[in-house]
Amino acid sequence: MPWIQTEPEMERRKFVQAALRRAPVVALLGMRQVGKSTLAREIAARRRGPVHFFDLEDDRHLARLREPVGALEPLRGLVVLDEVQRLPDLFRSLRVLADRPAKRGRRRLGFEFKHTTQPVPTKSMEVALADLKLDRLVVVHAGAASFPLGDGIQAVAAARLLEDVDPL
Repeated sequence: MPWIQTEPEMERRKFVQAALRRAPVVALLGMRQVGKSTLAREIAARRRGPVHFFDLEDDRHLARLREPVGALEPLRGLVVLDEVQRLPDLFRSLRVLADRPAKRGRRRLGFEFKHTTQPVPTKSMEVALADLKLDRLVVVHAGAASFPLGDGIQAVAAARLLEDVDPL
């Protein structure tokens, strides 16, 4: 009998795909044998662009990730780390890699998040812009409007992020 995808399975896939559009790192958590690896493989199979799959129960994959920054930094596209709990130190490297400024082509774009509704320019924003050699710094905030904060620094309302920030 062919396998038919149920409505809850399709909803889980859509939920994870939406999360991948919003965040650089997405974790699938759940009890054993509930379909996390299957879901990850299904999403990877449907993904356009490069996909890199590491199964950390495979000693070869585990060995490649002993130096995680060196192994993961050059990769582009979707990276799936199955059974990641086998290498707990990997989480620190993932945070470092995920927090780096976005870079595509020749442009560098940095993001800073503020809880305020009316951010103001700070010296640290100017330092980040210069030290990280950013083309632009986007300060995402809880307010309703987007506005310039200074040369190369733009305040963007979180609700308007997709409309007000040009794609890389």
